[in-house]
Amino acid sequence: MYNAVLTYGNGRATITGSDIIAVEISYQSNNNIAFENLALPDFSLLYNNNTGKAIFFQTGGNNQSRISDLFLYAGGDLKILSCKFVSSELNKYYAEIKPDMDYIKMIETNIEDMDATIGDMKTSYSNYKNIGQNIEPQKTIDYQQTLKDELVDLSGEIYEGYYHIDLKTGSLFSGEVPSENSVPLLSLRKIDILKKNKIRTKARGAKQKIYKKRNMYNNDRGVFRKVKKNV
Repeated sequence: MYNAVLTYGNGRATITGSDIIAVEISYQSNNNIAFENLALPDFSLLYNNNTGKAIFFQTGGNNQSRISDLFLYAGGDLKILSCKFVSSELNKYYAEIKPDMDYIKMIETNIEDMDATIGDMKTSYSNYKNIGQNIEPQKTIDYQQTLKDELVDLSGEIYEGYYHIDLKTGSLFSGEVPSENSVPLLSLRKIDILKKNKIRTKARGAKQKIYKKRNMYNNDRGVFRKVKKNV
């Protein structure tokens, strides 16, 4: 059994534990919240404020990497509802969620045991709200790495190395992150699918032509029989 604790507040979230290779977080927020991935380049972050889901998964080909720092957040309210993580043995567990300032624990603690200062209590309000940082909304999934013969450039040459994905269009580009040197890439799997669909479309069109000719032939035969009968 693996144990892990997700701690968040003051615009930052981390997870403590061993052997964590993937994390899925459910959260509540307004649509203005933005996350900045702290786990790059070994882990990518994908999140959606509409569904309230954030997922960290391994990238970059380093299967030995483990996650600890998660993200910075800014732009609105954030409340983390649950956190699931995956171990290297591909087992799923739930992590304990701990806001940076645990008010309930403070209430239940003896007054002489409380070590939080008034200053700490003021800044701890940003457990759920932090608008002091400028974090751009996520536009790409960065630091992806190719498998064997997975991508080609527009000239048809096999591309190997890092690439990134445009979240708005789903397009693939070379390079760890967007830059002026990035070039468009194509997935061989997608090309194969397009070729198969093109072949299916041609076959479907050929069948329709055959059916059309057959129907015309049957109609002509029907008219001929009718005329012959009347004569």
